[in-house]
Amino acid sequence: VLTFCPNEPINLFAIQPATTPAPSPSSPEAEQTYCGCPQCTQAVWDTLACDDALGGCHTCGSRISWLQSNNGGNIDNACHMVASQFPSGPCGVCNPDTCNVTAEPTKSPSLPPTPEPAPLSSDHNNKCGGAINFSSDPKQECLTNLWEPTDDTTMHCFAYGGSSDPCSLNNHNDVNDGLDKDPSLCLGDTFYLWDEPDTQGHDYTWAGEKWLLYSQRFAYELEHMKSRGTKVTSPLVRAGDSGVIKSNIQAFFDACGSACSDQSDPAYIDVIAINGFCGPWNFEGVGSTGCRGGAEFLYGEAVSTSKAFNTLPVYFTNWSRLQTHSPDDQVNAMEAVDAFFPTPDSVVKRVYWFGAKDYGGGAETSGYLTNTLSDGRTLGQVWHPKCDSI
Repeated sequence: VLTFCPNEPINLFAIQPATTPAPSPSSPEAEQTYCGCPQCTQAVWDTLACDDALGGCHTCGSRISWLQSNNGGNIDNACHMVASQFPSGPCGVCNPDTCNVTAEPTKSPSLPPTPEPAPLSSDHNNKCGGAINFSSDPKQECLTNLWEPTDDTTMHCFAYGGSSDPCSLNNHNDVNDGLDKDPSLCLGDTFYLWDEPDTQGHDYTWAGEKWLLYSQRFAYELEHMKSRGTKVTSPLVRAGDSGVIKSNIQAFFDACGSACSDQSDPAYIDVIAINGFCGPWNFEGVGSTGCRGGAEFLYGEAVSTSKAFNTLPVYFTNWSRLQTHSPDDQVNAMEAVDAFFPTPDSVVKRVYWFGAKDYGGGAETSGYLTNTLSDGRTLGQVWHPKCDSI
């Protein structure tokens, strides 16, 4: 996946640098430095920074150069991103936001070529993803329980917050509901607000009020994050009877006020996020169509809600079948995912498979993408080709 590319989907934690060199030295007469940081010397530039989840071992310079070449030529953003990935490692001193030196635009020095890593998929329009279990190591959790089972690192990964996941505010897994998190540390393409706050002792009015205050406190950081193309979702709203989604989104926007609809405001919401499921109720009665019928109903609710809020795009941040302990039962839900995309311009832009442990919905761990089916395939091996066919 093309990591950190503005306005295109990326994995939260993956990075694959390539070879286009474009550092900016602070002075041609002085010792060679980069990123406008005197500590970011040639020695630092040529030092390997290693992390299996971030593409293996590559020099700080090659990581920054690749990001710059694929990020509109913005060297400051590229330096900030790589330094944030290795804050206590060799690249951490190359952060122009913290080294207190303003970079001067000068010519880029010649650097020896660095080995080009094996490329990942170039599909930047993946309509699928996965919601995986909360973990203290979300990068590894995404790898083990989404990207490896599907053999697709372009799948979008939602990791349920926590101190190691800067791209999500969570009532249960974050201290103080995530309200002290710095959003500029989110290098993914999506910043997710609270997951079903009405199941965590709050409501959507609370979420709107808190988000407005948060956006005012972290206005600069949010603007910096959004400048990289990151989009902000609404709270992840629980689906219900007809009109429930729209009503809860309305409560959120009413509490937030005009700021959440003003594209120039840090509080602006880019995407409506919905958690929807199918279940036994979709298999009852004459003419029932199972999970496909559930998906079609949810799509209709998404269209109605989007129209009420300036035709905002919709992400279904959870989708699977509830009230079953059988992984085989989940196949019906996977096979119905195309119902969320009935036309090329569908208001629904993404669907995330709910591959986490289910608390309260009666599905337990039956949705894990690592689960083996009766025919020998895993759920991940069903999800990937189905998504590719959309």
